[in-house]
Amino acid sequence: MSTDWEKYSNAAETQGRGRVPADNGVVSFGVGPVRSIPQVVEHSPAHDNRAHSDVLGEKTPEVRLLLRRLALWKIRVPPGR
Repeated sequence: MSTDWEKYSNAAETQGRGRVPADNGVVSFGVGPVRSIPQVVEHSPAHDNRAHSDVLGEKTPEVRLLLRRLALWKIRVPPGR
C-alpha cells in the first residue's frame, strides 16, 4: 500500500497527488499500530515525493478490516464520488 509520511507531507498535498484528487479521501494511520497487525512500514521516497512510504505485507480480509479500524479520516471522500 502506497502512503505518505506526515513528517514530509500534509493531507491536502497527499490528496493532490491522486489521479483525480477530488475523487480521493485521505486517512491517517499510526505506524506502531500498523506494524502490530503485522505489516512492514518502509520510507521509500520517490524522485517527486519525499514523503512516499510503503506498507508491505499480505492484505488479507482480516488485515484490511484492522487497517480500516485504525484509519482516521483527514479528508473524507466527497458524497456521490
